Amino acid sequence: MKEKYKILIAEDEALARELINHVLKENNYQPVIVENGKMALEYLKRESFPVVITDLDMPIMGGRELILEIQANFPDTIVIVETLHFESDIIIDIMKMGVFDYLIKPIKAEDLLLKVSRGLDAAILKKNHRVYEKEKLLRMESQLEWLKWQSKNLSNTHLSKNSFYDAVFENLKTNLSQGAGFGAIISISELICNSPKNEDNQYLIDAGIVDFLRENTMHAQKIIQTFGELDDLVGQKKFNLSMTVQEVYNLLKEEVEASKKFAEVKHHNIMLSDLQRKFSQSTIYTSDDVSYLRKVFNELIINALKFSRAHSNIIILFKTEEDKITISFLNVPTPENQISEEHQNLIFEPFYRLNNHVYEDYKTSDYGLGLTIVDKIVQKHNGKINAYKIVDHTERIPTNKVEITVEIPFARN
Repeated sequence: MKEKYKILIAEDEALARELINHVLKENNYQPVIVENGKMALEYLKRESFPVVITDLDMPIMGGRELILEIQANFPDTIVIVETLHFESDIIIDIMKMGVFDYLIKPIKAEDLLLKVSRGLDAAILKKNHRVYEKEKLLRMESQLEWLKWQSKNLSNTHLSKNSFYDAVFENLKTNLSQGAGFGAIISISELICNSPKNEDNQYLIDAGIVDFLRENTMHAQKIIQTFGELDDLVGQKKFNLSMTVQEVYNLLKEEVEASKKFAEVKHHNIMLSDLQRKFSQSTIYTSDDVSYLRKVFNELIINALKFSRAHSNIIILFKTEEDKITISFLNVPTPENQISEEHQNLIFEPFYRLNNHVYEDYKTSDYGLGLTIVDKIVQKHNGKINAYKIVDHTERIPTNKVEITVEIPFARN
């Protein structure tokens, strides 16, 4: 079935609104109608629209102001403008604002459908291109930041320094040889240096270059934050906060609830087993603010969602034994995200990734350190984490699944 794309329409004229709404609905689109630019902007802040159709003259906020807001804050959105003007000078002026296309009123159904269809294609290509450019930078940026770590940070841990850095340098060497990320940054610097200057000897830098630098800065900040988390983790002394099994379960339940908005991306269902009461008052030791344990749960749930087949279940089994908690995260992977037996434990290595996709819908950076952090946090809890490829025979057709299991021992009296 054809996907129903949402199209946002800002139009204050009732007759035009009704026409656009009827034509789009009849052709399997989901129109969202508002009466001015301000209302359109409020919708854009809440959800994503690949195409926006806007009138120019509207109360409260007109189309021109809305266009500027979209260009500044929603770069993937395509804008189509409605106008009553036939004059070429006015139309050229509108197109100079960076809009994709225009519709002359009274609007014809065939023109509307043609331009919306072309706009959707342009929006998809635009987003894919930006994601591709982002992907090229992520690998190199993260690995260069990783090399800033001081070797002394590893001396107080059980990590193997050689094996830890082997993965870093191997991936760094690969990216250097391919020119990904690093070459792009050099190219941007050269473009800036070669940009023309005005009469006051000031550089005239293309807006696209500035946008690219701004986006890269945001990703670099996320990367630095991640390294900061790892740095803090390595420097953490022994965990001393006592936490009951009941409290651990409640924390996991909170993360399940918080992750349900991401489950909607591919129509997943997250299912958490009930708590066994027998050992509910047994305790573990964790960090003082429980943020590390929360991060473990969040990372493993989001990973399961990202790499799972659409419309499948994410199963979380919470089990207690006499000496430990065992939490298993099971998901049905997509074909490209199957884990082979020889790679079952490599997924916890720095920068290891199952594929080269960037999963923007899940608000993650996707540069291959999430499970590395999880592994180190679990180690700090004196626990262990493992990944397995399993075959589920309980279903009518045997299904390949991935199981990631976390074991955390109880505190000793």
